Order: sequence, then structure tokens, then C-alpha cells
Amino acid sequence: MALNFSTQRLNVTELSSDTTFDFIEALTTEIPQILTPPVVENLPPDFHGIEDYEEATKWLSIMRHESRIWVIQERVLNSFIGFLFGFIDQPSTVHIGYLLTESKWGQGLASELLAEFIHQANINENWTRLIGGVTTNNTNSAKLLMKLGFAKNQSDQPDVDFYIYQFNRNQG
Repeated sequence: MALNFSTQRLNVTELSSDTTFDFIEALTTEIPQILTPPVVENLPPDFHGIEDYEEATKWLSIMRHESRIWVIQERVLNSFIGFLFGFIDQPSTVHIGYLLTESKWGQGLASELLAEFIHQANINENWTRLIGGVTTNNTNSAKLLMKLGFAKNQSDQPDVDFYIYQFNRNQG
């Protein structure tokens, strides 16, 4: 079952087999405007160079095959402003990634998104931990994860730090 939720300013919809064709079409049209060079600067190569509808279609297909994807929309305008990804490593461990379009940076939306995602996942999923990988020069994401209760973990990669969030099922 899809994990969909809302916050004060966001609607978050998980792409699933029930997602309508019209929603996917509208999203695909907007992907090149979301995945701009500043947004994807610290992300893997697969996120770079998405400049038209055809590339966006291929990228979205690959992402849907590799992970669970949540689409982030602004509630007021219902506009597409980003993504949250969950790569299932083990049944109980999920590697997460997130991005917002550049015009939405610095407004607290990532904090709002991740806080509610953690809350919803704690209630609706059987995960024991989340892992977020952050390039060492992305200090804002590192600070955000620490603020939300992630702990910095040792990394064998020189340019990436990993942050782990352990769910405490006793707090539901």
C-alpha cells in the first residue's frame, strides 16, 4: 500500500501502480525544471542532464524500478517541487534521498517533509532504520539530518558521510 501524507505546506504522494497516467504525464513534464544543475550537483550521475521530456521519462522509469518514490507538491499551488526516494537495502533498512527545486531551498520544507516522513514510516512501515548519504560539502543536509535525530556513522567513502536514524517503536 502506498504511503501518502500531507504536512502544513506539502502533499506527498508515493508513485505506485495506482498512480494515474495524467499524474505521471504532468510530473514527467516538470522533471527537467526540478532536476536543474544546482539541485543535482551533489547527487549521483543518473540525476544529471535530464533536460527534456524523453530523458525525464527514462529517468523516472529507472528510479521507479530501483526505489520507492514520493513526489512532493506544494499544497497551495499543487505544483511539483521535489522528490523523496527510498532504496530498500534490507527489508528493515532504507536508504533515503531527497531533493527540492532550487526556488524552495531555505524555507524549512525539507525539515517539514522528513519529520513527517519519519513519523509516517514509524507508524506504517516495518523499518528499523533509515540511512541518508550526504556529500561532505552538503552541510545543510547534514545539519538537517542531525536535527531530526540521525547519527553520523563511519564511512569508507572519502566524499560521503552516512547518517542513520534508528526507529524507536516504543514511541509509535
